[in-house]
Amino acid sequence: MIGRRPRNPVASADGPTPGFSSAPTDDELARLFDGLLAARGIALAVSGGADSTALLFLFHRWHAAREAAPPAYVFTVDHGLRAEAAREAAAVGRIAERLGLPHRTLLWDGDKPVANLQAEARGALPAAQRGGLDA
Repeated sequence: MIGRRPRNPVASADGPTPGFSSAPTDDELARLFDGLLAARGIALAVSGGADSTALLFLFHRWHAAREAAPPAYVFTVDHGLRAEAAREAAAVGRIAERLGLPHRTLLWDGDKPVANLQAEARGALPAAQRGGLDA
């Protein structure tokens, strides 16, 4: 139906949907990440939000189970747009360290926008990551 959000296929107010698991299986992680096995290295952009942090944990589970997995690097951009940004980047660094993955906080030192902050911050991410990989 147009204009309505689809029902979550994994869980509802009544509990988990039969046939679905909220914890991905090893096969599901393989389907998600095995395409990265041919890469020379993998750069993970982790903001510290729930989505990217969950992806970091899932990636680590896959990466740790693959002897032939390429090296992985975790990057967080401290955009300086909010006072909490440095603290969030440090928290990602602690998680990455606990997982045994190298982490680097990249500083956005360019002009800061006054509007569309999230879009501008996301737009600055690829350049910051490239700079982090080159360093």
